[in-house]
Amino acid sequence: MTAGGAPRPAEAADRSSRTIRLAVWGPTSAGKTVLLAKLFLDAPDGEWKIFTTDQSKKFARQMRELMKSKNRFPKATDGTETVEYRLLHRATGREALLRLEDRPGSESDVLSEPMRRQLREAEGLVLVLDPMANPDILENKLWNTLEDVHVTTAAGAPLDSRPVAVCISKADVLIESAADLRLATKEPGEFFRRQPALHGLDRPLKYLCSNYSYFPVSATGLRLRYGVIEPVVFYDEALEPRLGPGGQSFNLMRPFAWLLDQIPA
Repeated sequence: MTAGGAPRPAEAADRSSRTIRLAVWGPTSAGKTVLLAKLFLDAPDGEWKIFTTDQSKKFARQMRELMKSKNRFPKATDGTETVEYRLLHRATGREALLRLEDRPGSESDVLSEPMRRQLREAEGLVLVLDPMANPDILENKLWNTLEDVHVTTAAGAPLDSRPVAVCISKADVLIESAADLRLATKEPGEFFRRQPALHGLDRPLKYLCSNYSYFPVSATGLRLRYGVIEPVVFYDEALEPRLGPGGQSFNLMRPFAWLLDQIPA
């Protein structure tokens, strides 16, 4: 190891990526596909650098054409899409291979056996929850899912100890001021606590999981001009949602970086 913690060339050559098995769950229209697409397309210049693999080049190109060139949202997922990203930590040189499956929302609403197996075998969970959904229905779906995929330790501890990143998707709809935006990006836990309509989500998580954290996330983003928040999503003449220019997404990588910090290298 060289001064400053950077790996020597020989060490870098010996290091290989470990596949991190994460599973993404969210009800229909929660924004799973948009989040996975923008995670690469709008990759922040942060501590982790993101690359596509051969497995995901087609997905990334389709999403770039659709969302960047045509300013359209992807249609609802009607089949299973395996999304794979290679991540490199800029400071430590740690590498990880994230493999996630984007499944139709219908499989999430009523857990299919493949979806249940994927969630149970994952090392960490990414829950994508729409804050505009009916809070009672959303809480009930979360209870059912966490009960179905609950994994106890070999010692029989009652709580699932796997890390769970709870993404409050479409969080731009909850942002009304520059102060809200600062809170969402700097203190995401406090931002969640100030959303009383979502507090019911904490009940099943607290009851069944021992390690979870909340992340307000916006894949579409918003504009901040002269201290004023401006939405970027608008509806065209066919009443279809479109992406306007200048939107700045936020917290896209943060839940995944947190999970990687929780999972042993």
